[in-house]
Amino acid sequence: MPILGEVWGCVVERYRRAWQVTCGVVGVVGVVIGFVVLPMAAWGVFGLLAVVVALAMVVGDDPETGEGPSVGRSILVGVAAAVGVAAVLGFAAVLGAGALVLLLFLAAGAPPAVRRYASLLGIGRQVEAPVVAEVGTDRLCRDWLNSYDALRNADSELERLRIVADRQRCLDELERRDPEGFQAWLGSAAGPATDPRRFLTDHEG
Repeated sequence: MPILGEVWGCVVERYRRAWQVTCGVVGVVGVVIGFVVLPMAAWGVFGLLAVVVALAMVVGDDPETGEGPSVGRSILVGVAAAVGVAAVLGFAAVLGAGALVLLLFLAAGAPPAVRRYASLLGIGRQVEAPVVAEVGTDRLCRDWLNSYDALRNADSELERLRIVADRQRCLDELERRDPEGFQAWLGSAAGPATDPRRFLTDHEG
């Protein structure tokens, strides 16, 4: 069972949200700049672009489902497209070629691109858990009990995720070794801090 899958997923999700917020802030700044430096006629073109994109989405059907997106979603996409163009032109009017550098920077930092970089570098691959089959049942039960206190005292979300993965690994191995004893433990109203040892036959002493 992978140990770090949950941890890596949390990191990726945090980064995705940060990237979206960054793009939103950059977009707002670009629109404000565009509103100041671009002629009013340009905004009429942006409005027309929003209408065209929204209509194109409404009339376009998904080849698999035969249905198109909702009207609300089409309008949002149309507005987003127009705002994006306005932001780009706003930055271009002030930064010139620097606007292209900004776009490339945002594109290079997009979550799919970052995941690709991580894959090429071998980062984020799920690490296989140690061979718990080689650990005694008593040791697994002690690890289960000790991990409860560790989980309560964890200082970060990443640490909590790691501990939860370790606890799940212990449970999976205990169930594999003695399914009947494991179910008997669960049936005894077992809690996250209860000791399963007396229900299991495969333990020392």
